[in-house]
Amino acid sequence: MIKLSVLNLGLGIVLFGLGSFISFNVQAQNKGIKSANKTNVPQKEVDVYIAGASYNPTTLKHVAKYWKNGVPVQLTDGQNDATATAIAIDGNDVHVAGFDNGVVAYWKNGERIPLTSGGGRWSRAYSIAVFKGDVYIAGYERVYDHGQNSNWTDWAKYWKNGQPVSLSDGRSHAGASSIAIHQSGDVLVAGSYNGKVAYWRNGQLVDAINSTLYTASAITTVNNDVYIAGITSIPGKEGKQAAYWKGNEGTTILTNVENDAVASSIAVDKNGNVYIAGHINYKPTYWKNGIPTTLEGLSSGFPDPYSIAFEGSDVYIAGLGKAGGQYWKNGETVLIPRDKDGTPAANAITVIKRNSNGAKTAKTGVIVKTNAVPASSPPAPISPIVKDANAIAEEEAIRFFADNKKKPGIITTASGLQYQVISTGAGPRPTATDNVKIQHKRTLLEGNKVIDANANGQPPAMLVKNLLPGMAEGIQLMNVGSKFKLFIPPGLAYGSRGKSSYILIFELELLEIIK
Repeated sequence: MIKLSVLNLGLGIVLFGLGSFISFNVQAQNKGIKSANKTNVPQKEVDVYIAGASYNPTTLKHVAKYWKNGVPVQLTDGQNDATATAIAIDGNDVHVAGFDNGVVAYWKNGERIPLTSGGGRWSRAYSIAVFKGDVYIAGYERVYDHGQNSNWTDWAKYWKNGQPVSLSDGRSHAGASSIAIHQSGDVLVAGSYNGKVAYWRNGQLVDAINSTLYTASAITTVNNDVYIAGITSIPGKEGKQAAYWKGNEGTTILTNVENDAVASSIAVDKNGNVYIAGHINYKPTYWKNGIPTTLEGLSSGFPDPYSIAFEGSDVYIAGLGKAGGQYWKNGETVLIPRDKDGTPAANAITVIKRNSNGAKTAKTGVIVKTNAVPASSPPAPISPIVKDANAIAEEEAIRFFADNKKKPGIITTASGLQYQVISTGAGPRPTATDNVKIQHKRTLLEGNKVIDANANGQPPAMLVKNLLPGMAEGIQLMNVGSKFKLFIPPGLAYGSRGKSSYILIFELELLEIIK
């Protein structure tokens, strides 16, 4: 481990149990997993809550839900794309945050409460905390200048009991990825603002970590200290390094790799033991006090365990495995069963221990000081957008389109689609209701990294209006015989089925309109 010194904030306040994590939406591939490395049920005296979604490959939509000890509780009906990203338990109440059809949503005991308006806007919630009966949810709201197809800005926000508190002013993109509450009631939020790491205390930016971390994935507080997990760099090395910041000690770098490493979530117990989940070179990993343990069973292409919690000496980590949603208990895989809605994805985990008198104690990232205030439970992620390793890629994507529109020959439409005319044909233009044949080469980037590339073979007939929104818009600008290069931003690509850091590039030739 490498230590960096930064400003000591001098927070002489006892902090109370509300850790939080971050996650993003994914689609699992059901490829199976060796049974020798899995456990079927958790211990009976511990309740394990998982927030996430099931992906239906027929409808191409996620159904938001949570699982209690493997038993699903459905939150949405599958008509819209929806995902649960964070969960907290307060007494007998189950609080869940997430998004439903692009709207920030909150569910209390299954009852949905929308926190933003305007379906399909890509607003997101990533973290939830409950403190003395008050419910706090952190995320961002996407605000358009003049309607759905105009320019937009992401506003970092948190909601207290449904009332929004803006953390940014709309002049630059910003997002809140994690929230924690001091015992005093001070609200701590981690996220990003104007392409840089951001840490807010009671709505005011604190600059202490800008020189050491450049993403902030999760924040938690315990024993008078503030901890933030994220990513940093080492001079002379190209790769990103997993790290965490502690207010009175500075930044601890957990890795020293040439590729990439990420710290996605953090939990701290009352003795100061620090638990972090993330990945090293895309291998799922968790650290206890800086010592890494590699986890098995993660599907290629989905590198992050998303959420970490502990109960006594047991460590629980939620994420995505080869068979879909799962969590690891002390490194052993516990599968979330596939159900009628499709393949599950696990975004957040909270562990509840029942005491001998039947009371519940929540362990989601920090110890609950039951002698100080009534037990409530911390947060969980999110996903965002969303703002861990994905935050860097999202910022790279934003820069890509900003730089690309300045290049000669690049045309930007009102929706944000960018295209370049390679050659112009003499045939007619298709409409949304036409069937067309196209030849194309596709490149998929996450931030500035190519993660997939392919070309189609024999072109089938395709209905224009059924294509990706950006592709459909671009094809309707082409005459038959034309060749265009399309640069499709996330909001015009896969919607909430993809990451907000995805960039799609298509080289298209419109061959014919089929009448």
